[in-house]
Amino acid sequence: MVRELEINFSRRIKNSIDNINFKHFNYTDAILINLKSYLDLLILYSKFIFLNEFKCLNQTIFVSFTNLKKNKKKVLKKISSFMGIRYLSSMNKPTVNGEPWSAKENLKDKVNLNHYYEKKWLQTLFHKFNSRISNQKPKYKYQDYFKSLLYINLPTAYEFKNLLNFFNINFIIYYFNKLKQETYKNKYYNLEKNSFYKYKWLNRFVPVKFLNKINQLIYLNFLGKKIFFIIKLFFIPLGILLIIFFYIFRVILCYLLLIYKPFFKKEFPRIL
Repeated sequence: MVRELEINFSRRIKNSIDNINFKHFNYTDAILINLKSYLDLLILYSKFIFLNEFKCLNQTIFVSFTNLKKNKKKVLKKISSFMGIRYLSSMNKPTVNGEPWSAKENLKDKVNLNHYYEKKWLQTLFHKFNSRISNQKPKYKYQDYFKSLLYINLPTAYEFKNLLNFFNINFIIYYFNKLKQETYKNKYYNLEKNSFYKYKWLNRFVPVKFLNKINQLIYLNFLGKKIFFIIKLFFIPLGILLIIFFYIFRVILCYLLLIYKPFFKKEFPRIL
């Protein structure tokens, strides 16, 4: 079951990546690591572009979460038929291990966090996938494709927000206060001993060992704490450079996917 990618994209970044990193990393480390969250998710979702190449496609059913909410009975009957089981009216009531499952809807989830042009190129990029999960085939015009080739050059809402942060005086003051707290605390979280950060795909390129070496400096004498403090101050200009780097990488990746995707073989997502 999936949500419409162009709508759920930014919320997924916040809830599934950024908030987790802020919980486990030092704040000063998480600020840098989260700069690549958008690119991480784009690389993951890019595999849906090559959906027709998947060998197990005839053994898979894709269900839109939006369609399930709007046409619950119809979608559940479709799933039951695919699985070869009898549809029961009790399926309409969500449960977990037989217990009722209910949660209040977060009104913030209805807010689209993407720019208009960003949503347009995401729709173009995932057009075939959206066509497969939607009851109604999304309209696709060739002019939308050519517009998307221009739109991908514009910064996304996430990239723009990150860049503004590093020039925001309130952010810099908050970062400075967090850094002082980290400098004088007497313990740090060893991320190498946490499998989430050692093996999870999105943390593959996080320099965990390097960050641990820096964070261990707080155990040393007064000089070690000073070195730690100075290194972390340089994270601010480094963050600006990383934002520019990830932006360029994202634009190149989007061009590759939009222009060459008809010619790619199924091995391409595996290379990514």
